[in-house]
Amino acid sequence: MVQTSPTRYALFRPASVQARASAWQGRPSLILASSSTYTTFAAAALAAAFFALIAFGSYARRIDMHGTVLPSSGLISVSAPAAGSIVSLEVKEGAVVVRGTPLYTLNVDTATKRGEVQQLVAGVLHSERQVYSGQIDRITAIAKQTESYLKQKNGNLNAQIQQIDMQIATSAGFHKTLDDEYRFYLEMLKSRLVQRNDFDARQQTWMRSKTELQTLENNKLRLIGDLHDAKYKLATLETDTENQIDALRTKISEIDEKLAADEARGTIVIRAPGAGVVTDIVGKPGQVVKIGSPMLTILPEAANMQAVLLAPSTAIGFVHVGQRVLLRYSAFPYQKFGEQPGTIVSIAGAALDGDEAKAAAGREPAEEKNGPYYRIIVAPDRQFIDAADERHSLPANMRVDAYALLDRRPLYQWILQPVYAFGRALHEG
Repeated sequence: MVQTSPTRYALFRPASVQARASAWQGRPSLILASSSTYTTFAAAALAAAFFALIAFGSYARRIDMHGTVLPSSGLISVSAPAAGSIVSLEVKEGAVVVRGTPLYTLNVDTATKRGEVQQLVAGVLHSERQVYSGQIDRITAIAKQTESYLKQKNGNLNAQIQQIDMQIATSAGFHKTLDDEYRFYLEMLKSRLVQRNDFDARQQTWMRSKTELQTLENNKLRLIGDLHDAKYKLATLETDTENQIDALRTKISEIDEKLAADEARGTIVIRAPGAGVVTDIVGKPGQVVKIGSPMLTILPEAANMQAVLLAPSTAIGFVHVGQRVLLRYSAFPYQKFGEQPGTIVSIAGAALDGDEAKAAAGREPAEEKNGPYYRIIVAPDRQFIDAADERHSLPANMRVDAYALLDRRPLYQWILQPVYAFGRALHEG
C-alpha cells in the first residue's frame, strides 16, 4: 500500500480542510413567513407616524356659539300702542315703506255710553284754552304799555338829571362866592373890623347855600338810582313777558294734546316709524290685540346682515376681533350648503345674564353651566347663499350656530400638561 505524503496538504490548514469536508450537505437558512415581515414594517411605520404626530401635530380647543341673524342697523318692531281690534291692514309682506306710511288702522273705542261725558270734557278743555289765550293777550298788551311807560320815564329822568346838573352848577358857583365872602368876614371878625351881627348874617347865608347845594346833589343821586331801576325793568321786561307767555303756551299745548287724544280715542292709524321692507306680519284684520302686542316688523333697507352670537365666559378670553368663525345657518343645512366663513367685528365688554342674552341674540341661550354670556357680532363674508341655481339673501331672525378654534398648542405640550402643572406646583410650594 502506498502511503500519501503529508506535504500534499501543506497548502491548507487542517481546520479549513475539516470545514470543507461537510460542504456537500449545504448551508442552513431560517425562513420567515411574509406576514411577519409586513407586520414589522407596519409597526415601524405606525411608530414613526405616532412620534411625528406628537412632534409636529397641534391641538385647538373648539368653542360653540349660538345666535340669530339680524341686520346691522337693527329691526324695527311695530307693536300695538293700545288695546283694540285691527280694522284694516294697509301693507303686504315685502312692501317697501317710508317713514310715516300707514300700516294699520286700529279701533280702540271701548266706551259706548260716555259720549256726553267726552263732549263735556272737551268743552271744559276748550274753555281753559280760551282763558289761557286771553291771559296771553292781556300780558302782551300790558307789556307794551309798560315798555312805553318805562321808555317815557327814562326820558323824563334823563331830562331831570340834566336840569338838576344845571342847578347844581349855578348853586355851586353862588356857594363859592358866598364861601369867599364868609372866609373874608371871618378874617375881618378876627381883626375886629366888622360887627358880630354882620358876620352872623353872612354865615347864615353861606350855610343856606351849602345846604341847598347838598340837597341838589342828593336829588341827583336819587334820580340816577330811579333811572337805573327803570332801565333794568325795561331790559328785563321782554324776558319776563316771554317767560309768562311760554308757561301759558305750555299749558295750551297740554290741552291740545288732551283734545287730540280725546278726538283720536276711537281710531288710531299706526304708521311706519322708519323706512324699510315689511316682513313678519302678525296682526290680521279683525284680530283683537293687547297693548304692546307685536304686529309686524320692518327690515331697514340696504342693511347688512350679521350674526349676533352668545359665547360662554369660559372662552371669551381667547376670542378677539378679526378672528375667523364658521357659521351654520338653520335654513341652509351645512351638510348640503357647507359652512359659511365670517369674521368677528365686535365683542361685548360686559357679561349678559339670561334675559339680557335672550334680548341681545333674539333667542334663548344654550345650556351653559359656566355662564354668563358675552355678545359677539360676526360679519359674514357673503350676504347671500347660492342654492338651486338661485341666490338667496340672508333672512332676518334666522337661527345660526357657529364655532371657532381657540388656543392652538402642540400635542406634546397638551400631553405634558400634567407634568408642567406638577412642576409649577413644586416650584410654588
